[in-house]
Amino acid sequence: MTELPPGFWRSMVGVFATLIVFAVNVAFALPLYALALDQVGASATEVGVNSAIQAVGVLLAGVYAPRLFQRFGAIRTMVTSTIANAAIDVAMAFWIDPWVWLPYRFLGGFTGATVFIIGEAWIVQATPDAIRGRVLAAYGAGVAAAFGVGPLILPFVGVVGYTPYVVLAGITLVTLGPMWFARKEAPRPKGRVPPSLAKALARAPVAAVAVLFFGVMESAQFTNLPIYAVRSGLDAEAAAFLIAAIGAGGLVLLAPMGWLADRMDRKTLLRLAAMGGALCYAALPFAMDNPPLRALLMFLMGGIAGSLYPISLALLGERFVGDDLAAATGAIIGMYAIGALIGPPTLGFLMDAGGPNALPAALAAAAAAFAILAGGVFLTARRRDA
Repeated sequence: MTELPPGFWRSMVGVFATLIVFAVNVAFALPLYALALDQVGASATEVGVNSAIQAVGVLLAGVYAPRLFQRFGAIRTMVTSTIANAAIDVAMAFWIDPWVWLPYRFLGGFTGATVFIIGEAWIVQATPDAIRGRVLAAYGAGVAAAFGVGPLILPFVGVVGYTPYVVLAGITLVTLGPMWFARKEAPRPKGRVPPSLAKALARAPVAAVAVLFFGVMESAQFTNLPIYAVRSGLDAEAAAFLIAAIGAGGLVLLAPMGWLADRMDRKTLLRLAAMGGALCYAALPFAMDNPPLRALLMFLMGGIAGSLYPISLALLGERFVGDDLAAATGAIIGMYAIGALIGPPTLGFLMDAGGPNALPAALAAAAAAFAILAGGVFLTARRRDA
C-alpha cells in the first residue's frame, strides 16, 4: 500500500476544489464569449483571434507564473490572480466588441493560467508516482465535470446583459474558500533557478506534443465548436449541450484512463487516445442530424482524447520535482497556450473559407498527426535511452 504524505487528503481536497470550481468559470466563459461576439456580428475569424489573445496570456503565464511562485509563494500568487480574474469578468460586460475585449482576454488568460499552473504543480508534487495517474485522472474527471456544468449555465443566464458576467465573477471568487482551507499544505518555493523552457520541454517531448494538440482541441471545443454547431443547424442551447456531453465523457471515462496510466506505458496511452479522438472527429459530420450519435461521439471525445492532459501531467511527475516541477508545468501549459493560440483563429478561418465541416476534418487530421509524430519521438527516445 502506498504511503501518503501528511496532510495529503486535506491538500488534495483544497486544490481540487479550487481548480475544479475555476474550471466551471472557464467552461462557462468560453462559449459565452464566443456566442456573445457572434450575436454582435463578429466573424468566426474575429472570434478565433479574440480567443487567441487569451492564449497569449496563458503562454506568458507559463513563463512568469513559476517566477511569481518563487517570489510570493503559492497561496499569495493564486489569491491575487483569482481576484484580478474576477474583476476582469465584470469589466468585460460593459462593451462587447472583439477588439475592445483583447486586453481583457489577455489578462484573463494570464491570471487564470497562473492559478492552474501553480495548482497543478501542487497536485503532481504532492502525489506519489504509484498513484499519480489515478489522482490526476480524478482531477481530470472533476475538471471534465466542470466543463459539463459550465455551459449549462448559459440557458439560465443568457448571453445578453450584465448578469452572465457577474455570475462569472462570483464563480471565480468562490475558489478563495478552498485555497484558504488548504493553505498550510501549499508547496513552498525552494529558491532554485528553474530549468529553461527549452530544457523542460526536451525532457518530456511526448507530453509537450500531446498538450500542444490538447490546446488546439480544447480551445476549439469551447470557441469553434459552438459556432460549428450553430452553422450546422443547431440552436445555441443544443450547442451548449454538445459541449456538456464532452464534459460528461471526461467525468465517466477518465477514471479508467487513469487506471491504465498507472499500469501501462503512458506515452503509448497518449498515442492511443489521440487516435481515438481522430476517429471521433472524423465521424462527427455524419452524426450532426442524429442527436444521440453526436452526443455519443462527444462523450467519447471527452473521455479518450480528454485524457491527454492528465496523462501528460503524470509524465511530468516522472521527470521533475520541486521548483523544477513548477517550471515544467508552466512550460507544458505554455505548449497548451500555443495550441490554443494557433487553433481558434486557424480553425475559424478554415470554417469561413471551407464551411463548417472543415473544423472536424482539421481536428481529426491534427490528432492523427500527433499520434504519428509522438510515435517517432518515442522511438527516438528509446534509442537514446538504450
